[in-house]
Amino acid sequence: MTEDRRSAIEVVKIACNNARRLASLWEMMNQLDVSLLAYLTSLLASNETFPHVERTHRKKTVLRENGHLKNMLTIIDQLENIFRRQRVVDCVEYCLTAKDLLSKPFVDLPGMSSSLTTLKTSILRSLQKKQFLQVGQDGFEFVEEDALLGYEVKTRFPAAARDVKAAADCFAAECFTAAVFHLLRAAEVGLRSLARDRRITLADKQSGEKDWTQILKKLEIVVFDLRVAPASKWGGAEDIKELQVAFYGELVQVLRSFDDAWKTHVSHGGSAVFYNRDQAAHILKHVRVLMQKLAARISETSVTEEFWNK
Repeated sequence: MTEDRRSAIEVVKIACNNARRLASLWEMMNQLDVSLLAYLTSLLASNETFPHVERTHRKKTVLRENGHLKNMLTIIDQLENIFRRQRVVDCVEYCLTAKDLLSKPFVDLPGMSSSLTTLKTSILRSLQKKQFLQVGQDGFEFVEEDALLGYEVKTRFPAAARDVKAAADCFAAECFTAAVFHLLRAAEVGLRSLARDRRITLADKQSGEKDWTQILKKLEIVVFDLRVAPASKWGGAEDIKELQVAFYGELVQVLRSFDDAWKTHVSHGGSAVFYNRDQAAHILKHVRVLMQKLAARISETSVTEEFWNK
């Protein structure tokens, strides 16, 4: 095997080992590394005919240890890996068929050329019948992002994980209204955790606009009661009192910023409830602030004391 061929194969191996798995959208789509696929296919095409020195032996058999054959099997392995990740079943089958033919103890040269040509043609015909989602450059940051709201939020509010991940997928795919829908569902996990922390009772149904408003009003009362409570409730520690009042007061301010998002009834139909990139990014900012603020003190399973002691 020439040095150039050896280097080419090493490049393929390294590229395949480092290839990123593309963001799944609704757990149905994966990212396709187009450049790697094009490179592998070009290698396959350029090597389907064999070096001139081997052509003099076309009528003879070629041992499996043949260096050129090993290279081709390596390339087909990498193609198969790509198609498996993308769930392109027919192309996986084409790769398996070619590997089966080329892995026999003895392979004749015309048979090798024919198998590789058939594989290349089958792959190209298959890909021509498929459509792929392209992620724009400004969407790369959302690809496979499962900590869109921060790592502490991811740890302390696991019930929101699927919606957070789905929101990131939707941002990458430029489905901004869907991204808002998932962000608000993630915020609902935080809202319920906050209500539980302050001993506010919630109905056993999803928090809609009415519930959100009612909880906000009750939290405003909570903040007022904390502000007027005597310092003795905190053991005379005025600084702890101020810290707790500030914590819940800031949360109330963040919650007020969600009014417009809830009032548009994002889960209902109508042209008025579609969001563009900037609007969705604005809501993402507020959800992130809310959840990170909550994660600093509480979680899905933990609550703070009615009057903090530290």
